[in-house]
Amino acid sequence: MKLTLIIMSGICLASVSSYGFKGHSFLGSLAEKYLDTNTSIKIKEIMQENSFEKASVWADSIKRQSKYSWTKELHYIDIDRVECENPVPLSYSVLDKYCKGEICNVYAIQNFLSNMTYNYELSEAEKLKFVLHFIQDFNQPFHLIGDFRGGNDYKVSVLKDERNKTTNLHFLWDTDMPEYYIKNYNYNYTIQHDNSMNLRDLLLNILNTNFKIACKVFPENHYIIFAEYFKEEYMKTLFDNYITLLFKVFNS
Repeated sequence: MKLTLIIMSGICLASVSSYGFKGHSFLGSLAEKYLDTNTSIKIKEIMQENSFEKASVWADSIKRQSKYSWTKELHYIDIDRVECENPVPLSYSVLDKYCKGEICNVYAIQNFLSNMTYNYELSEAEKLKFVLHFIQDFNQPFHLIGDFRGGNDYKVSVLKDERNKTTNLHFLWDTDMPEYYIKNYNYNYTIQHDNSMNLRDLLLNILNTNFKIACKVFPENHYIIFAEYFKEEYMKTLFDNYITLLFKVFNS
């Protein structure tokens, strides 16, 4: 059974009132808030999980197991920052340079939804949890840009609340940025894209938006003043893009 056929319709908007401990856990809880109760129950039954928070972190928790080691490269796209200077938007022909054999995040979302899992056997529960997680990764800017291993090797000192914290750029965007946004802003979903687009075109549209954000927020030096670095509009756009993809995939 194709994954897109087993997802029930019925997504409805809801308010955001809490934040999970980690980025993926929070995005999982946000997904559940935007699904009506019946749809949420049915999806959790398929995923064989009792919460979207737990389902969202599953793909990270198992990727070092030998059975799933082939999925490691499906969490990201190593696009070179040189593309930031290219006035032409990213296209699939450009992505093919970085996703040889379609081994990257954007192709994994499409392939898993089409039951093309790179010649590996996965259950419907596994595929659904992977897709949920990959969509979340897709809307984290430093899962799209390859420099310094997606920012993992780019150490930064962040001045926040009159204290300096040493971290890396990837972790900053995985955890600190979404946590701050949720705690300090009232997020409301705003449709950013034409949902009549097919999934392939919608992914490319969102990829270009998210990659532009990654280009803009790659810091010029290793010292960040959080109050100056943080941009509410970027976080809202990333969250909107995430929910837009949830609607496209889960409400089909």
